[in-house]
Amino acid sequence: MLRNPKYTGYMVYGRHLTRSGHRIPVPQDQWPWSPAPVHPAIVDRDTWQQAQGIGAEHSTSRDADEPDTGPATARFYPYRGRVRCRDCQRRMAGNTYGRPTSLSSYYRCPHNWANPKHAADHPDHPRSVQAPETLLDQLVSRFFATRVFGPERAALLASQLPATDAAAAADRDAHEAALKARIARIEAAQDSKIIELEDLPANPDDPATQAHRARFAALHDERAQLETQLTTLAKTTPTAADTTLLDQLPLVGDVLPGLPPRLKARLFAAFDLSVLWNKPGQQATVYVEITETTLRTVPGLLDPAQDGYHDTDPGQPEPMWDLDNPPRAAAALPHRCCFVPVRSVISRAA
Repeated sequence: MLRNPKYTGYMVYGRHLTRSGHRIPVPQDQWPWSPAPVHPAIVDRDTWQQAQGIGAEHSTSRDADEPDTGPATARFYPYRGRVRCRDCQRRMAGNTYGRPTSLSSYYRCPHNWANPKHAADHPDHPRSVQAPETLLDQLVSRFFATRVFGPERAALLASQLPATDAAAAADRDAHEAALKARIARIEAAQDSKIIELEDLPANPDDPATQAHRARFAALHDERAQLETQLTTLAKTTPTAADTTLLDQLPLVGDVLPGLPPRLKARLFAAFDLSVLWNKPGQQATVYVEITETTLRTVPGLLDPAQDGYHDTDPGQPEPMWDLDNPPRAAAALPHRCCFVPVRSVISRAA
């Protein structure tokens, strides 16, 4: 349903061609749409267009943390869907290697240097990008121990966020300018592709023509996503940072090493964790969002009495008896504060 354009109320033709008995998809930018809707719409066209980019981005990612029965998912990956490559922004998929008695997991960027489209889109991309799960554990554990569950978390966050409404407005304006600049570059690239296409053979099977059309479609999708971000940004009211939401979280320190993989994945989901992996610098830029839902979820996830903890396992952390007791400096949650974004760049050698 998400991919069927007819739910927009328009009729769309020519979405596939038949060549030598094979059904070949036609790029979306070449579909002929009816001039006006011909039947009641279930979803408007702009929303449908946004869903195409989001759906493609999540096409290889599962949202649930229950185990899959497929052979490719026999091993559980707590960072599934949460690690991106800094150079191409694509999600890095989990893989396992080694002998059955000593398996190791890592997350690999799907960029293929031998693919002409990949090479054209990101010419400076490293030939291969992968992040060992053990290294991600070290970096993310350090982040949570200091920035989320540590006593200095509020001071660390305050140093990164705007302290006044004017500073917040300046940040918003800078982000808006960056989005507009990128959209302008995309428009120039699209104009260039149109000129190049005019000089190429009209044969849709020509490899050069297909590559140019695919690149134009990718630019179109990126532009649509950026314009959506720009529209959303224009509706926001910049305000000074309020870090009091952090005070509602328990002070439990370095808790991640003692969590079983599935509880760890649930904790990541509660904070909407995302990691941007920088291979050349061996750095991980870690982002989390703390919301009211996070505050309600975290105590249950860290409760040692729940399933997943084993009291007889010497590798488990000591019971965290203070989970139900907020820090002494706890403050009331302001109604205007819906979330606190927390970000940190952590180097491997740090």
